[in-house]
Amino acid sequence: MLKRSYTSINVSVDGCNPEVSSRARFAGARVMLPVTLLCFMGCLVTSAPAEELVISNTRVATAGMSGGFQCANGPSIYYNPQIIQAASCSLNTLTYTYGGRRVGMFDFDLSGVPEDADIEGAFVRLQGVCCYGQTEWFELSMMPGIGTFNVSVANQVYDTEGEIVPHPPTIPDPGPGDYPVDLELLESIRSGSNWLLIGIDRSGTFTNLASAATLHVSYSTGPPCDGDLNDDDVVDGGDLSLVLGYWGTGNPTFDLDGSGLIDGADLAIVLGEWGDCPEGE
Repeated sequence: MLKRSYTSINVSVDGCNPEVSSRARFAGARVMLPVTLLCFMGCLVTSAPAEELVISNTRVATAGMSGGFQCANGPSIYYNPQIIQAASCSLNTLTYTYGGRRVGMFDFDLSGVPEDADIEGAFVRLQGVCCYGQTEWFELSMMPGIGTFNVSVANQVYDTEGEIVPHPPTIPDPGPGDYPVDLELLESIRSGSNWLLIGIDRSGTFTNLASAATLHVSYSTGPPCDGDLNDDDVVDGGDLSLVLGYWGTGNPTFDLDGSGLIDGADLAIVLGEWGDCPEGE
């Protein structure tokens, strides 16, 4: 018969020089831990860095309104343009508007982000090709998209109040501009359409951008097995030192059983999974 597990831990922490005696009995086996060594190992342990997924835009298009009072004509869609132009109606004579209004559109498929991933950050990178010798700015809209661009999508960009942002690149050194993406928006998209739509509108003269963009998503996933806290595919002293180092706290990263407290139950999980993590977990 297996005996009930128990722990006896005394902790006095001073930076990385704690005086800790630790004894754990699990499934009838007694494990004595050289805690000084464990503390040293814990000081060397760092969390695994987040992974970055770079997603190229799946589709690109522009939509243009022209003619009539206040560019009243509905938009026409132009697919795979050489450059993205965003512009507003100009030279309004009260009876006719010369020029036209254009918006640019990119969409990104988020299905490559693992379902169990926690998204930690995201930005869209737009490339500049020409800025007419001055610092450009435009209205940038980010919203759930769909798999096909059409007039309804173009109207969605026209009708949405985006964020007015400067586009950093200027002649003679055009380059990338990085714009943060709201993480709550990304999470809602992942549970819905799985497409992020980037719309670019402009009030004033032209803003020209390259017809390719990238979405950069940083994310982390859970460890391959519950006791592997430092994500090195093995449960060993490094993981044990993390549990001991955060003993009695509510740090959610190391609270393996989700009880709100790092205690003997979490220690038992680490000891119970000691060794290499099984493949596929």
